[in-house]
Amino acid sequence: MSRFLVYCWVPLLLAFTGVETHKFYVSVNQIYYEASKKELQITSRFFLDDLTLALDKENNTLTYVGTERETPQDVTYLQNYLKKHFHVKVNGKAHEVRFVTQELEDDVLICYLKIKEVSKVQSIEVHHTLFYQVLPEQQHIIHTNINGQKKSLLLTASKPKDVLKY
Repeated sequence: MSRFLVYCWVPLLLAFTGVETHKFYVSVNQIYYEASKKELQITSRFFLDDLTLALDKENNTLTYVGTERETPQDVTYLQNYLKKHFHVKVNGKAHEVRFVTQELEDDVLICYLKIKEVSKVQSIEVHHTLFYQVLPEQQHIIHTNINGQKKSLLLTASKPKDVLKY
């Protein structure tokens, strides 16, 4: 009888009391140093619905990035949004983060970015403010692999940038 209560009645009670699950707002970003090419290779994963919400607000129009209705203008909106809200300093010096391409995997848009002409990495500062305008509870997980050293950061609206030293 106790299993019956747990499996049948508890979910029903939760449904009728208005208890909802809270959506988790997170992006996962990986930064890898390719020493032979002297570049940082960045892979960023964003939930498509969160990205669309932010792009629509930023550009005051409907956008269709990552869908079959995507236009070249939508990709430009994405690139400009990334340029405005994702910055990286290497060894204290700002570098241009270049957009390479994107692909959709289920409901996640994966963006491939890179920073060229990086001869040595002693520190990386990441400033990541994507989505905070529409989702203040957004979190960004940054994983790095620099010369075999793996380190991570968690960035939030109250702490949108941080530095890792190698």
